[in-house]
Amino acid sequence: MVDTAVEPVVAPLPETWVGGSLTLEIKAINFTHYAFSVRPAGRRSEMQTVVTASNAPVSWGFTGTILGVYCTSNGPRENGVGAPVYVRKWVYRD
Repeated sequence: MVDTAVEPVVAPLPETWVGGSLTLEIKAINFTHYAFSVRPAGRRSEMQTVVTASNAPVSWGFTGTILGVYCTSNGPRENGVGAPVYVRKWVYRD
């Protein structure tokens, strides 16, 4: 069996974004690659592309987008508990 696992990408947020709402964008660059970008909600000019990735490891010929939410505090806080994460207003825009 071929290992097709995709390596995680962990990117730090600019300090000014911490604690605010973020907008995630996934855009098809072509038939085989997607760009994953993020920005503070309401501030389109601050969009930053985090990673560009091939869909080959997860697509098996499927050409749509597979999306899930994964968050990390990159380690426990002083009290041993990570920061809470809330996902709301999950909206798909074409």
